[in-house]
Amino acid sequence: AYVSSGSTGNVDVIDIKSNTKVDTIPLAPNIDRLRLSVKESRIYATTLDGRLWSAPLKGGKKVKAAIDLTNPWNNVNGGAIAPSGSDLYASSTAGYVWRLDPETLEIRASATIPWIVQDIAVSPDGSALWAAAENGAVLKLDPMTLAITAIIPVGFGYGGPFGLAISPDGQRVYAAASQSGTIYIVSEPTPNTFDVSSIFVGGDPRRIAFSA
Repeated sequence: AYVSSGSTGNVDVIDIKSNTKVDTIPLAPNIDRLRLSVKESRIYATTLDGRLWSAPLKGGKKVKAAIDLTNPWNNVNGGAIAPSGSDLYASSTAGYVWRLDPETLEIRASATIPWIVQDIAVSPDGSALWAAAENGAVLKLDPMTLAITAIIPVGFGYGGPFGLAISPDGQRVYAAASQSGTIYIVSEPTPNTFDVSSIFVGGDPRRIAFSA
């Protein structure tokens, strides 16, 4: 397991069998999201100072790399990996979305959209990039061009979704609206036709994860 510390900029490596810390990776300050490469050979971190960081997990000395994704709000908060491992994605609440080379961090595509983008996730078949827009929608994007292909309204105004995850079978998108204490479930029974249901959980739900 990998645990980030926003204050120290370190990522601690935890042995889940012994529940002990076995390594520390000095990575970057103000870490928001951590992501592992498909083969678990590299770790990525988005940071609140507008950067995307990368560090190898194997092969001896850990050499860091970073790209400055400058944007008006100067943050990079969302991160996702294509299931094939061929593309890395990042997003900013300023409405920026990027597709990058996971090895070199070279930008392959970028888009500016009029939404406050929080969490992002790629469908298990790689056919869509989904995004939680805090100002009231779940967005479906083309994973290559990053163009919006569907807007599914959920929540109201700035009470929209914050966290987002896709079910392992790819059939449902779950979005957590922290301000309303609600989980929205989006399905697409036929192409471009969406059903939305919701579960009120209360509190301040922010992140969603599925068991393997």
